[in-house]
Amino acid sequence: MCASAKIAHMQRKPFQRKNEPATPLLAILRDLETKGKREEFARLAGTSVNYLYQLGTCKRKSCRVSLAKQIADASVEMNLLYGTPVLTLEQVAMMCAV
Repeated sequence: MCASAKIAHMQRKPFQRKNEPATPLLAILRDLETKGKREEFARLAGTSVNYLYQLGTCKRKSCRVSLAKQIADASVEMNLLYGTPVLTLEQVAMMCAV
């Protein structure tokens, strides 16, 4: 990369989202700014990051009750570690309800 390209790259503004997250789960995934933190959350919840995004964007309308509980419990752990919001079982179960 040439010097002028490096300077232009360094002067870019940080990415700012303009839309609010559709669900509380998506908000947490966005708050966990690194891939490693999202993977840790998924591991604690007993699922994959991709599945969490499918739930968070309502591509999947619901999940098993046991998984919803694991996601809620994992959100408590992530709150303690990184200060992200805590999800309740009800929020996870009802966030994509029609």
